[in-house]
Amino acid sequence: MFHARSPALVVMISAAALALFGVVALRQRAAAMAAEEAALAAALRAAPAAPPAAGDVDSCIQSFAQGEVAEKGAFGEFRKLLGGETRSLKDLLAGACVLEPGKQIHPAHVHAEEEFLYVAKGEGTWNLNGKESAAHEGDLLYVKPWDLHGLTNTGKEKLTFLVFKWNGRQLPVPEKPAAK
Repeated sequence: MFHARSPALVVMISAAALALFGVVALRQRAAAMAAEEAALAAALRAAPAAPPAAGDVDSCIQSFAQGEVAEKGAFGEFRKLLGGETRSLKDLLAGACVLEPGKQIHPAHVHAEEEFLYVAKGEGTWNLNGKESAAHEGDLLYVKPWDLHGLTNTGKEKLTFLVFKWNGRQLPVPEKPAAK
């Protein structure tokens, strides 16, 4: 038997009290978590289901020849290959442009969409935020919203580039920043 003031008895009683306190705390936490989970499930059930995305683009193969001639002029020709909305993109534009030597489809510009430009054939000059640099076959330009950008065919042959421009469906369209 243990003496009433025995250190072993004090340790044993303390350990039992801690274990009991731990079990009680664990049960309380489990009950709180179950209540949080039930409240979240009820909120999800009450929330209206998101409607299916309107205008979703179907999987497809689109050739240049099938593309809609969106612009044609002294600069060359721009064909819209794909547009609309996908599962994660809105305001989508995929296209191909053939620029005549010395031409650009339009002066350097800005817009809310993100954009990739890919030089498929030819040589030219990029304009990115007012800085010009050489554009070669196989080069890719990424442009974040509202950055100044453009491409001019400075070569002797036609320049072909691809454009992919979009906004994200889950994100608000970025506001135009104040002038710098």
